[in-house]
Amino acid sequence: MEILNSAHNDDLIKVARRLTSHLSRPKRTVYWFDFLSTHSLGCVAFYFTTALRTPYSLRALSFTACILLWYRSLVFIHEVVHLRQRRMRVFGCCWNLLAGIPLLTPSFLYSIHLDHHSRTIYGSSNDGEYIPWGIKAPGHILLFAMLSLGAPVLAIVRFLVVTPFCWIAPRSRSWIEEHASSMVINPRYRRQPKAQERICWRTQETCTFLWISSVAVVVLSGLLPWRWPATALVVLMLISFINSVRTMASHRFVNAGQCLTHLDQVRDSVNHPAGGLLTELWCPVGLRFHALHHMLPFLPYHALPEAHRILMRALPADSLYRSTNSSGLAATLRTLWLNKRSAKLTSSGLHQNSAVPKMG
Repeated sequence: MEILNSAHNDDLIKVARRLTSHLSRPKRTVYWFDFLSTHSLGCVAFYFTTALRTPYSLRALSFTACILLWYRSLVFIHEVVHLRQRRMRVFGCCWNLLAGIPLLTPSFLYSIHLDHHSRTIYGSSNDGEYIPWGIKAPGHILLFAMLSLGAPVLAIVRFLVVTPFCWIAPRSRSWIEEHASSMVINPRYRRQPKAQERICWRTQETCTFLWISSVAVVVLSGLLPWRWPATALVVLMLISFINSVRTMASHRFVNAGQCLTHLDQVRDSVNHPAGGLLTELWCPVGLRFHALHHMLPFLPYHALPEAHRILMRALPADSLYRSTNSSGLAATLRTLWLNKRSAKLTSSGLHQNSAVPKMG
């Protein structure tokens, strides 16, 4: 096994690519089985949650299972966006039809994610997935988590009201595309859609409008009890909250707008390799290895655990990559909340060759 000398961290990404190149091909059977089984079980759990004859103890268990299973199936949106370049379009279409559209999160909302990996955009005001929480007052973190609960309600308004409004008043389309068509955390982000995106974008948008409208008609006609859509909305609100916590634990968020190198982006990201099943529940589909994903974004989610093991065996104890590993969610959030020194590190620590101290 090749060992990377700690004095040459600039070669880290190059060596990591060489060590893991055999893992870069996505396994279609893994994607299909994982997503379909996860989403199907989530639908079964949702049924038992809403069925009146279900005992309260089983209903509570089903409710929890539904949240975690649908959360996992929704997080596949991250893979769908990255897989666009890997010729798995059928999987992406299936994901949108079964999960993205019914759960109010069509993939066009997240297609801006690839900008988050750009060397010129990451951590800047043009990065919709980055806010320098590490150098802001801690109250910003709590505010974001609380506001995330309202995301599904905003999605209903976006597709049930705003979408048909654009048809009636087409001049509003450009403003809607810029301000209300992205799943982001940065309120200052302004989207500039590409021409080739618009057909797919508007197809998903229309399908989501038709889905919500159909559910509303069925409920208002009395064919479907109110508790079904109401329960689904609560489930989606809690999924949004869990994802907001996961988002806060994905980076150190100490960049105040500087243009970072690829290695700096890795240094600003966090892995959560410990915790087993519990970590996989709140950080599913490979997102627990977020620093590794930023280092090697071409790797499919199922390859990340093995890639992490390979790198941990090959790299020395003082490697920069090891410094991205956190001992757990609590340690990551505690660092984000309490480390006021991060503001001082922004202009110096991220651009030095030494690693940021290990979290936890």
